[in-house]
Amino acid sequence: MVMSEVDLQRRPSPAPFPRSLARSLGRDGASPALPLALMDGGTRQRYANSVQRTAGNGAMSQVARRTVQRDTPAPSEWDIAPNPYATTEKGGGAVTELAGNPYAVENEPVTLSNPRFMGEPRLEKIAAGGPPLNNKDTGRTVKAVQGALIDLGFELVQHEKDGDFGPETQTAIKNFRQRRSIPGDQLTARALGELDRTAPKPGKQEEHYFDYERLFEDGYLDVTLAVGFDENGAHTKMIEEAREWMKARGFQGLPVEEGKPEEFRLRRNVTYPTRGGDRTTREIIVRAKLVPPGPGAKGQYAQGLKDSEIAIYNGHARRGIGPDFDKDKSAAENFVIGINSALHKAGRAVSPTKVEQSHYVVDKKNDLEEMTKSGAFDKEKYRIWLFEACTTIAYFDELRGGILPEKMDRTNLDLMGTRIPAPLITEMASSLAMLDGILGAKTIEAITASMDKAGEDVANAMTNITEKDRKELIKMTKNLNVHEGAGDNPIAP
Repeated sequence: MVMSEVDLQRRPSPAPFPRSLARSLGRDGASPALPLALMDGGTRQRYANSVQRTAGNGAMSQVARRTVQRDTPAPSEWDIAPNPYATTEKGGGAVTELAGNPYAVENEPVTLSNPRFMGEPRLEKIAAGGPPLNNKDTGRTVKAVQGALIDLGFELVQHEKDGDFGPETQTAIKNFRQRRSIPGDQLTARALGELDRTAPKPGKQEEHYFDYERLFEDGYLDVTLAVGFDENGAHTKMIEEAREWMKARGFQGLPVEEGKPEEFRLRRNVTYPTRGGDRTTREIIVRAKLVPPGPGAKGQYAQGLKDSEIAIYNGHARRGIGPDFDKDKSAAENFVIGINSALHKAGRAVSPTKVEQSHYVVDKKNDLEEMTKSGAFDKEKYRIWLFEACTTIAYFDELRGGILPEKMDRTNLDLMGTRIPAPLITEMASSLAMLDGILGAKTIEAITASMDKAGEDVANAMTNITEKDRKELIKMTKNLNVHEGAGDNPIAP
């Protein structure tokens, strides 16, 4: 019913505000004799009930608002989720690779056209339908295949291009076939034809991206940066380097809690390539944890391996046994990777010698294997792990050999490490260069090169060493860092 102006004029005036309530609220009818801020929870509730009975919902809302203002803390800017809306620019993303010929027969003859393989008698025989490559093949023939696999991102981190047709090369051939959607694990005429067609020309290298779509898809990037113990105190400088890097890039430190990692936050935009060939820009929040050595650090690092998309370790490798967060003679804070797993007992991974083990750990369980058994890992989560210590490719046979869940393979886990002993003084610079590269959505190959360059820059900036020592240090940073698992990643244009 629509009321006329006359009807509105005839409506009765509101009931007068009760005097008893006005006295309790104060002269303005809004404030009680005792301020709300000074009331405890029970008093506020009783007072609110009396207002509700006497004056109704209108007066009650004033009490509710003041109660909420007192009990609800102001939200932190980090409680506000990243902007869910992203913008996409056509082009500039990853290259879409054509699938292999599904109708090809394994030993059907093919014609080689890549200069890498042309004129190599044994490979010409394979291309003609002859026996596949096997462990009797060595030298130039195998090196030609190894070089092509490496330049396609199927890194041979243990043995590189050594001319030996060993297990690492055989695994790379199997992984290449998977990428080309052809089952099997041999270099037959069919597989060689695909390799001939896919591999870049000699002297060229295919570049790849980390899976940035998966890395940034939820708007958060969780990073754990762990620092191992050094008997000469190098870890102290590493931690300071990490804090300075955070500050320079605008991270905000959160209040430090005893027994927990230091935490930092950064809100920023990232632009990254997509598998579909485009480039996406979106806002993300980087949630970084800095784990210093000491009691509890091993557990904090393990939590980082479990929860973070990026987990980094800087420190000593302890002869391939694993990250170590306390003195070398103590086994309390060793995170064990390289010994005492079913993989080692079956002879499928190489253990450090008993003498080396006795120097650091005695009869300790393999921590990665225990995490796998307990179901700690989200097997579908995409991760990047960096081990920036001495010759950490020693961990890779365990990491790729079966200690981790089956689905934590090269599709869901990219590895980075060192192929020779890493100077402690350059480790943190290399690790931070990797983070800069990821936030800039660079290629894996460019990031790896920048990590080596960061180490070289540290050596060049040192003023307290001789030129001879400087040259030796720079030599140690050349081709130091290595990536493993890029062959199935998005391909850069």
